[in-house]
Amino acid sequence: MSGAEGAAWRIASTRAAMITLTFRSALGESQVQTRAAYFRFCADGTIRANGNSVAATRVNDCWRLGQRLFRELECTGPVYIRARRTAESASVGYGPYSLVRTAAGLVYGDDECLEVRLPALHREPAYSWYEVALLLKMDA
Repeated sequence: MSGAEGAAWRIASTRAAMITLTFRSALGESQVQTRAAYFRFCADGTIRANGNSVAATRVNDCWRLGQRLFRELECTGPVYIRARRTAESASVGYGPYSLVRTAAGLVYGDDECLEVRLPALHREPAYSWYEVALLLKMDA
């Protein structure tokens, strides 16, 4: 394999080892995609990616990405979900799923509503989880 072929293969394999999160607007605007090795929905109202970088922030019941607001998001898999109900609780694993999506604070795996709710600042703890992660492998 030549140097250029090796570089192209490394780029392709890196892209293959990432999750593409697609944000969808309720207003029919164009969708937006972002890629990372994993995504975490955190109790502070953020979606975080590699290196703890903020991918989006929660604003009421929408996700702010740049200057735009989105109601739903999805990603195709296989994708695993690791969730913790509280900061002290053990993680619970789900998946793998071919499609993971969220709507109205709920998490769906392959169009089945799971017992997992996204963290939200304005909800009672009984109605949201502390942290929800989207992963390529459950051991990540």
